[in-house]
Amino acid sequence: MLWIKAFHIISVITWFAALFYLPRLFVYH
Repeated sequence: MLWIKAFHIISVITWFAALFYLPRLFVYH
């Protein structure tokens, strides 16, 4: 159960990182 929560936290962090990183890619390119 704890690894599910850890996986959820990691997926949320990567989701927000992609949300902030992808617009910069589109702006710079």
